[in-house]
Order: sequence, then C-alpha cells, then structure tokens
Amino acid sequence: MPPLFTVHEIHDKAGPGVAEIEHAGGDVAGEDSRGVGVSAIIERREEGGGAFGVSGRIRVCTPYAVLDQQVSMLDPSASIRDNFLHINPGSNEQACRASLARFMFRADAALQMVSTLSGGQLLRAGLACVLGSESPPPFLILDEPTNHLDIDSIETVEAGLRAYDGALLVVSHDETFLSAIGIETTLELPSFTGACL
Repeated sequence: MPPLFTVHEIHDKAGPGVAEIEHAGGDVAGEDSRGVGVSAIIERREEGGGAFGVSGRIRVCTPYAVLDQQVSMLDPSASIRDNFLHINPGSNEQACRASLARFMFRADAALQMVSTLSGGQLLRAGLACVLGSESPPPFLILDEPTNHLDIDSIETVEAGLRAYDGALLVVSHDETFLSAIGIETTLELPSFTGACL
C-alpha cells in the first residue's frame, strides 16, 4: 500500500528534527512536547517558506482535506449552506440540508454567514462540508479540532469522525477525544528548539 503521507527532513533554525516519516494507513495523531511543531508541519504540506521557522517537505499521497484551526477552506463572506454547495457542486438542496443538520445546522442556522460563527461552529461547518460530500476525501487532516469546542460540539464532531470511513491525521493533545474517535497510533515528533517556535 502506498503511503498516505511522507515527512522529509523537517527542521527548525536550530537543526534537523525528523529525517523521514512514511505513514501508510490507519488513523494517527501527531504531537510534540510543546504542541507547536506538528501544526507548523501541517501548514507545510508542500515545499515553501518556513512556517514558524520550520522547513522541510510534507507530501500527501492521496486526495485529502485539511481543517486547520481557522477552517480556512470556508469563505467567510458566504453562508454555511453556500459554502457546502460550493465545496460539493454536485449536491442538491436536500442533501445539503441533511448533511448540515447532522452537524447541528438545522433550518435557518444553515444560512448563517461563516464570518459570524464561533470557533466550534466553524469546525462543525467545515466538517459538514467535507464529510457531507457524496464522496468525502479518503484522508482528513485536523489541526487541534477540540480547541474552542463546547461539550455538545465535541460530541457532534466525535460522532461525525467515527462515521467517517477515511484515514485521519489529527493534531491534538486531547487524549479523551482521540480515544473517542478511535485513534490508536501516535507519531511523536521531537521538540523544536528554535527561538521562533
């Protein structure tokens, strides 16, 4: 089986951190001892400038979606409904509303502008748009998904992720959440020592 993702020569200004990681399947959580390295690495899915002084290469080898902490895949000037239909152009109104309702956006709640959403609502909207697709991507990358979530939102997100058939890469220090969504493998990266982290 080809790898889902590879990580090559990740390092900060102080020097090398991880020489190479290949991950072929299953759900995985990534962490370092300070909680900033993995998020910075996720931002570097392709070669480019050094987020937080981190450089190296991440290569994702299968179709994927990323839900970063800002859920930047959503257009803040559009409604949740309009974002769903933009991300899922083959979907109809009924499928859109049903998918959004599974993530607690029923009736007029689906018409809220994304710019007005709380952090928890934003994550739920992003997950609804990605997981509600007729063909969700086989790989989903989540960066600190439980930040800013209340208990009801966490339970809704957990239910959605448990029903997801694809692979997950989740950056989180919330072990209860990771256990609830069935994460069994952890990739622990060394702490970066650079001053900009």
